[in-house]
Formats: sequence, structure tokens, C-alpha cells
Amino acid sequence: MFLDSPYLNYSIKQFDAITEPKLSADYHRKHLEVLAAFGVGPLGSTLSPWYQRSAVTVFAAYDESGEMLAGIRLERLEHQPYELPLCHAISVDSPDLLPKIGRHKGRLAEICGAWVAPIARKRGLLQYLIGLCIDQGEKMQLDYLLAMPPQHTKGIFHEYGFSPVPNALGRSEYCYPDDRYTSTLMELDLSLQPAQASAAFCN
Repeated sequence: MFLDSPYLNYSIKQFDAITEPKLSADYHRKHLEVLAAFGVGPLGSTLSPWYQRSAVTVFAAYDESGEMLAGIRLERLEHQPYELPLCHAISVDSPDLLPKIGRHKGRLAEICGAWVAPIARKRGLLQYLIGLCIDQGEKMQLDYLLAMPPQHTKGIFHEYGFSPVPNALGRSEYCYPDDRYTSTLMELDLSLQPAQASAAFCN
């Protein structure tokens, strides 16, 4: 399924990971290449068998020649929290959040696995892809979206109405994907207007 894009030189394809193995493999390979360029090894979002799950929607941006230049995933929680990549990242420091996340199975999803090729950066593609994930979450009638963005993309999620999710000690920041980076666990309550989003699911 191709979607209209506000960028003349790009088209957006939406697909279910499990039904498009070749596209999923291309997305996965390019994601790893972008991470490697920053000296980052495989992450929870790349090690999990997301391409085998029926609850994973992928959005990918292509240039006019058909080259995939950016991508992002929306992974819906179906059974238990460890299906979601971010739960592996927070499990040691915030085990109290895992059962709270688990209570929303079928009604919660994580935005993850975002990447943009160097030649396509600073063109608004990431913002657009995040917006598509939010729209898809609303179409799926989800209650919450979670994300764990690093500092350099945290502001984008904040503009969409995401807010930090504190653990029992009031902490929402983690050294992830490694000690060089600080990422923040954030949520968007889809039952509220974006500007009113809060850490409600932790209550």
C-alpha cells in the first residue's frame, strides 16, 4: 500500500512485516547499516523477531528510483511485555513498569526501529513517519503508544504530545542503546488530545 507523501521526491509504503518478508529484510539490513555508521551494535529492536509477528506494521520511505531511504515500525502488544523492544531496555531498572504495560495487551503499541539514511536526513521524513504511526494507532483504536527516543529525536515526540513515563523512582531516562546515549521512555494517550497527553497508564 503506497501513501501520498508531502515530499515530491518520496513515496511511502505501508506493509505488514510478516506478509512482506523481502521488504522487511531490506528494512532490517538498512537499519543495521545506519546503526553501524554510528558505532551502535544490534539493539532490542533489531534482535527481536519482529518480522515474524503479525502485529507489526512498517512504514518505509522510497526515493524516485525505488531505494528505501527511511523506515519505522509500529509493534502492537499481543501477549506479554517482552514482545516490545523497549521492555528489554527497561527491564533491569524499571521492572515495576512491565506489568503495567502488560495490562494493556491488544490496546498498546510501540513506535520503534526508526532510521533515516544519511542522504535523506533533515528533510522531515522522521516527523512524517512518526505521524503515520500515530494515525495508524488511532485507526487500530489503540489506547496508548510508547516510544523510547534518544535525545536528538525526543523533541519530535514531545511535539506530537508524548510525555515521559516515570518508574517507581521517578526515572524515565535510560542509557540506551549504550552509555553514550540517553533515551527517554515516553507515551501518548490516544484517548486524549495530543497536547493533553500524560503518563496516565502508569497510574
